[in-house]
Amino acid sequence: MIKVFILNIFFWLSSSFLSGKRQNYFLSILFITSLIIRIIVSFSIGEPPTSGDATQYQEIAKNISSGNGFMFDGIPSAYRPPIYPLFLASIYYFFGDSYFYIYFFQSLIGSTIVVITYFIGKLIFSSRLGLLSSLIIALHPAQIFSTSLLLTEILNTFLLSLAFLSIIYTLNNYSYFFAILTGTLLGLSTLCHPSGLLIPLIIFLSIVIFQNE
Repeated sequence: MIKVFILNIFFWLSSSFLSGKRQNYFLSILFITSLIIRIIVSFSIGEPPTSGDATQYQEIAKNISSGNGFMFDGIPSAYRPPIYPLFLASIYYFFGDSYFYIYFFQSLIGSTIVVITYFIGKLIFSSRLGLLSSLIIALHPAQIFSTSLLLTEILNTFLLSLAFLSIIYTLNNYSYFFAILTGTLLGLSTLCHPSGLLIPLIIFLSIVIFQNE
């Protein structure tokens, strides 16, 4: 009952006050707010990794940025997918060994996901549902917390959400450009985290079913 009440209030507010250009203002404010929240949380609780996957990503990234190649424990390794270490390595290379820039860019990516979510919701359902979805992502604890970790989740979520947005444009416009972009983004996502390996197959089957109907 409480959830239904909150949703009704949100839809009433969005229909009354968030129409036209006001939606763009609200989305801009939401982006800036989510960026500030993520930066504050990252710098408040973020710590240099001491064990686990994060230490491996960091070591590989530092080896890449220093010109030693994709190495872990002193030997070439393909144990970890390359995209996230390359992301970290580019930050180390251009900005030095500083967690400030890692947290900043991951916070920026996390806030961009908020905007992408809005457009996905808008194109599939409506502007109001797009705003509601982006608001949930902006304030979701897991999304906020992930920006403070040296792990693949935030970058992979960005790539996947961008890929899904590109899929929508592909289906709506039958665009070769967006079809190629979708494949590229899904490939990068798979190279960031292998959890997305079966997503192209799922998308293909969904398109076949959709076209048959």
